[in-house]
Amino acid sequence: MNLKEFDYIIAGAGSAGCVLANRLSENPKCKVALIEAGGSDRNFFVKTPAAFSKLFKSKRDWAFESSPQEALNNQKMFSPRGKMLGGCSSMNAMIFTRPHPLDIKEWQNFGLRDFEWDQCLKYLIKAEQQMGFDHEDGEAISKEDFFIHPLSQQFIQATSEYGWLTNKCSSSIHSGSKYFLKNIKNGRRFSVVDAYIKPISGRKNLTIFKNSLVTKILIEKDQAFGIEFIQNASMHQFTCNRELILSAGAFQTPQLLMLSGIGDPTQLGKLRIQTVLDNKSVGRHLKDHLICGMAFRLKDGVASLDELNQVYPALKNLFNYLTNHQGSFCSNIAEAGAFINTTAQSDRPNLEFHFGPAFFIQHGFIKPKPHGISFGPSLLHPESEGQIQLLSKDPYAPPIIDPNYFQRDADLQLMIEGLKITRELSRQIAFINTIKSLEYPNQEPQTDQDYLKHLRQFSQTLYHPSGTCRMSETDDGVVNSEFKVKGMDKLRICDASVFPTTVSSNTQATVLMLAEKLASQLK
Repeated sequence: MNLKEFDYIIAGAGSAGCVLANRLSENPKCKVALIEAGGSDRNFFVKTPAAFSKLFKSKRDWAFESSPQEALNNQKMFSPRGKMLGGCSSMNAMIFTRPHPLDIKEWQNFGLRDFEWDQCLKYLIKAEQQMGFDHEDGEAISKEDFFIHPLSQQFIQATSEYGWLTNKCSSSIHSGSKYFLKNIKNGRRFSVVDAYIKPISGRKNLTIFKNSLVTKILIEKDQAFGIEFIQNASMHQFTCNRELILSAGAFQTPQLLMLSGIGDPTQLGKLRIQTVLDNKSVGRHLKDHLICGMAFRLKDGVASLDELNQVYPALKNLFNYLTNHQGSFCSNIAEAGAFINTTAQSDRPNLEFHFGPAFFIQHGFIKPKPHGISFGPSLLHPESEGQIQLLSKDPYAPPIIDPNYFQRDADLQLMIEGLKITRELSRQIAFINTIKSLEYPNQEPQTDQDYLKHLRQFSQTLYHPSGTCRMSETDDGVVNSEFKVKGMDKLRICDASVFPTTVSSNTQATVLMLAEKLASQLK
């Protein structure tokens, strides 16, 4: 047994973990360990924006699947998670948007202290600056000349013809359409590893352990004093003097808690795990952003990014990318989108649209003959709620992931409305010389039941699970306003699992904000 002692131990080197490793090691007197189950992020597909989906089901992806989802034709929904340094920051679509101020206001309903918008904004700005963004009129912007496909420009024009406002490319959420702000720098992904870890590679007080699976939290008398992990088939134990911080994500943070005896005694007892701390909220309140796009075949002679799946155009674009860091490989695919509230009663959006100048169906696994485009709504604030449970005491076994998608009728109705809007956008003048026909669904929807059929077959996760270790000062929560696990000393959680409710945007920036906030509290 290899026993070492650190001041701070961070389990999970994803978005939050990398932020915390940087900030906590700023004090040279603090010894910090960052533990990551995956390996290096050094890979062509990681660094190339357009190639992010090539990482799906690779060795850098946990490649989880949900349990069969009744409302989605009993499909097991593919749920990728980054398994490498940088976590999902090293494999996401690089969209960088803040939460809406009303999201944070809703969090205050859970009794949270020091979570006013102005308080959170300063940490958002700090993260944005670290990620290399500039600021203008209080919003993060980029000087990067983002690759924008002409078809994405047509989408923005179509939304304008439909009556939506066009907003500048920034981190803030405004009603209407925009080109997404992206953490891309010099044509390459600029992840949390690039922003937070590489600049401090010389710090002697920070040690990063890769290919190291944390299997258990070491606990004595309601106090966490270390972790147990496996590296190179050997078991190791590290102890912490100050704090152990879990940043393993919305699936694996509750899994690790339950493996360590923190959770619902009834569930733990079924696997003969001794309950150390009774908290029935662990693993519950799982929510996710679901997206369902429609796909359209383009007229002859109109090319999309599907050309990257053709040999000669791909080689031509690859040469341009390798020599100049320019061209189609610099695209994040989801180049543009929109935020809207279908009720027009709130500034807080309930749907987000993503547009991709390519066929992107079921995570890109379905590849129709070129050329096409894909776009559609994602559900920002689902009423449906699921949970994470243990499948086995084996730490290598995946957890049971049951998001309970579309179990509430209101979620289905809102998405049907979003698909109808998608179809209307496709009929705008901007697309009149571009779109040839509807490809998915393969028949024109005539009724709500037709749209419902498409939703049940082609919805997919937008890769934003959250809430499974909810932050709350009420009884129904896992951590308090200071990220402390209730009833346990020296144990905190910081990742998307602590979101009290879903946010109105892609989650990357919100996770960084939380990590900056926690680091400030601990220093």
